Amino acid sequence: MTGSPGIFEPGRIGGISMRNRFIRSATHEGMGDAEGAPLESLEKLYVRLAKGGAGAIVTGYAGVLQQGKSCFPGMLMMHDDRLVPAYRKLVDAVHREGAALIMQLAHCGSQTRSVATGMRTVAPSPIKDRFYSEEVPLELTEKGIREIIDAFVSAAQRAKAAGFDGVQLHLAHGYLLAKFLSGYSNRRLDRWGGSLENRFRIVSEIMQGIRGRLGDYPVLVKMNGYDGMRGRDAAG
Repeated sequence: MTGSPGIFEPGRIGGISMRNRFIRSATHEGMGDAEGAPLESLEKLYVRLAKGGAGAIVTGYAGVLQQGKSCFPGMLMMHDDRLVPAYRKLVDAVHREGAALIMQLAHCGSQTRSVATGMRTVAPSPIKDRFYSEEVPLELTEKGIREIIDAFVSAAQRAKAAGFDGVQLHLAHGYLLAKFLSGYSNRRLDRWGGSLENRFRIVSEIMQGIRGRLGDYPVLVKMNGYDGMRGRDAAG
């Protein structure tokens, strides 16, 4: 009877091939320029991680819309086609060292500030975030939700064009997609809220959109098992 593969053996996640089973998870490095393109310091960091033996690296979160940009400095962005060449350079540098590179895509929702985005913060329902409680977010309209779905799909398309091995959707930490999933923060009575199926709809349609445009391009998710909110169950 053969044993399970060891962590140093090659592995696969969907269509992503890795030389081992070590994956460096996403962190916010704050190494994007004013437009959200990766700085040389970020390339040096990821190259160092790749040289150190990581099988795959997940980038820090990259915003899909200016509306969803973090108020923390140096956030990566993937909202504009003009960013693709800078990311292609980053991907090529990491690939030369033998590691796969996965782009994490996010919309901060109500976990940012309008002073950082120049726009009203948005959420599934107009409920203050407990860490960003000075602003009541604007409840998203059907049109606004559709724009966000398309923004995630378009960002994934840019990631593929830049050579990333896959994308990871950020469904955790209270950002916009997590707010839709949570029964505490999503109080909607339309088809985007209520049942678990409805609360998951925005994620489902993002995934379907990526499949429709990009075929079997790898899509991963980062997701909380528990959102820490009392009064309503995040899972049902």
